[in-house]
Amino acid sequence: MSSLFTLADSIIGRIGFAAKFGLIIVLFLVPIGYLGGLQFNESRAQAQRYAEELAALDHLVAIRNLYEKVPQHRGLSQAVLKGNDGARGKLDGTRREVDARFARLIETDRAINDNASLTAGLEQLHKEWKDLQQRNAGLTPPQSFAQHTALIGGLARLMEQVADDAGLSHDSDIATVYSTRMMIDAVPTVAEYLGRTRGLGSGIAAAGTFAPGLYTKLATNVEFVDYAQQRLQNLLAALKHESPQLAAQLDAQSRTAGQKIDAFLTLVRNGLLASEESTSAGSDEVFAAGTAAIAATFAFYDTVRPALAEHLATSAAAARTQSWLVLATAGGTLLLLAYFTAGFYRVVTRSVNQLSNGAQQIATGDLSVRLQLGVRDELLQVERAINGMAESFGTLIGGVKRAGEAVNEATEHMGSVTTSTRESMDNQQMQISQVATAVNEMNATVHEVAQSASRTAEATREVRSKVDQGKRVVSSSKASIQQLANEVARASTVINDVETNSNEIGSVLDMIR
Repeated sequence: MSSLFTLADSIIGRIGFAAKFGLIIVLFLVPIGYLGGLQFNESRAQAQRYAEELAALDHLVAIRNLYEKVPQHRGLSQAVLKGNDGARGKLDGTRREVDARFARLIETDRAINDNASLTAGLEQLHKEWKDLQQRNAGLTPPQSFAQHTALIGGLARLMEQVADDAGLSHDSDIATVYSTRMMIDAVPTVAEYLGRTRGLGSGIAAAGTFAPGLYTKLATNVEFVDYAQQRLQNLLAALKHESPQLAAQLDAQSRTAGQKIDAFLTLVRNGLLASEESTSAGSDEVFAAGTAAIAATFAFYDTVRPALAEHLATSAAAARTQSWLVLATAGGTLLLLAYFTAGFYRVVTRSVNQLSNGAQQIATGDLSVRLQLGVRDELLQVERAINGMAESFGTLIGGVKRAGEAVNEATEHMGSVTTSTRESMDNQQMQISQVATAVNEMNATVHEVAQSASRTAEATREVRSKVDQGKRVVSSSKASIQQLANEVARASTVINDVETNSNEIGSVLDMIR
């Protein structure tokens, strides 16, 4: 396991604390800064996408306004081409309105669109519209209907392209996708088939009977309206599941549109499709009901747009807030890292300096030093160890000092004993000298007694008695002298031992000093 950290140990062990902590900060700074930058850029990019989607909504609204008028021009063209000259004025007014809305769409495209293919598609649709205006009067009703329908289909595809290019139709927010599908698919499809049903139904009602194939065609259109409306309701239900708040803003107008559509379809079924032989609904009645249903459908479209715009604006604001929050979090994290790393560095270096100074003082002999690092980490163990060592050394030196003092006292006592012994020996030597003198005197006396032995026998016996007594005294003195000599020898041995011990004690004291 230790081999795993060999490289790290070799690197960290060769650099100072400042470099160590700098390395740690860099190792954290790079990934945190990188990830924070990525997240910040992602949030900013998301906010930019929301802004582009908001701009795309304006583009879609401009197309929607045109999409509403072209079917009206198609219906009025059918009326005029079938001989209804009274509708010619309305046709001209609708044509001018379509021209104006085309102009506004082109202006909007230039202002917010940078996709050349979208611009090219719009220019192609505008060209087709110009060609249709020039040739419309010479076309048969089916030809005019087909070319108008192709133009309407082109506008529907243009809406899809705008939504796809801006990311509305494949946004990560499912609620945005559902709302967009309503605007570019469900609502235009419902409106288109309502328009076809209205035109076909009002024509049949005006004729009062069905031409061959028209009954089936009208019934098919009604089924398409039902199908498209059901798709719209499914999208609304899905939106309500994903974003109840957004769906709630559409609820009232969706019910109104549904009621208008149901009323129109009921009129067509009961007044036109109830019998293939005759019709009971009037042309104006069918046209008015169809127009009301189409108007309610586009009104619903106009409700979806601001609701979705508000939803996107909220999401964009949240993305911007998220980007700044990420930036603040990353920056705050780095600042806290730098702050606590600096604090860590200061505490470690201060503690190391205090440990070094304390160790130096202890090395010079100041055992009263006690470290106070003011920390509660692993360095506290070092502090306690050094303080314990100083205290142990102090206790040891104190014991040695007391032992030295005891040795000094013993030495002094031994010196006094030695002095006393020497004095005793001197006294004993003096006494021995006195005994020797006495013996000499006694010997002289014996000699004199021997010379006067001839004097009287009584004196001889007395002298002999004195001599015997002197011998006993000499023997006793000799034993005393021998005992004294032994004591002197023992005293000399003790003095030598004391001298040796004194020298050893002096060496210990020199070492202690």
